[in-house]
Amino acid sequence: MNGIARSKEAQAVAFWSSAMWLMPFCVLTAGMIFLWLLGAFGGIEAEPFTRPQIAVIVVMIFLTPTAFMYAQDRWNIARGRLSCTWPTTSGRVLSSSVMQKKAWQIGPRATGYWLAIDYRYVVKDREFIGDQVQFGPSTVRYPALIEDFAARYSTGTQVNVYYDPENPE
Repeated sequence: MNGIARSKEAQAVAFWSSAMWLMPFCVLTAGMIFLWLLGAFGGIEAEPFTRPQIAVIVVMIFLTPTAFMYAQDRWNIARGRLSCTWPTTSGRVLSSSVMQKKAWQIGPRATGYWLAIDYRYVVKDREFIGDQVQFGPSTVRYPALIEDFAARYSTGTQVNVYYDPENPE
């Protein structure tokens, strides 16, 4: 991939990295403006919220984390696309196993699974140990997804490693 495409992908990573934090802030700010327009901050006396004010608050509660998660997802996609422009080297999987734990971020009683992997690769006569297979969440709810990764990246397997030329670690 040429330098222009790499630059475009790097700009996308930078954009979504900023958007991850700015989008929720914008949602909250817009919500506060709507509440102000609806009279939620009209005086010192404590009055109950009106239905439109409650609707704005509920939308803010759900839209704020949704905006963050959307931007985070786009950021991970942009990082994945950028990594396709990086040089590669060969590596060898040192260890690979499916791990599990209670995952509150997935659900109250959910079990999360992830691939615990270590692989060795060399860049410019320096040896590195990597542990990342993809960008994005590493814990998933379905063990079959991680078991597929574990089968593809079993111990001793030779793999292609994409590395950031500015930071090969």
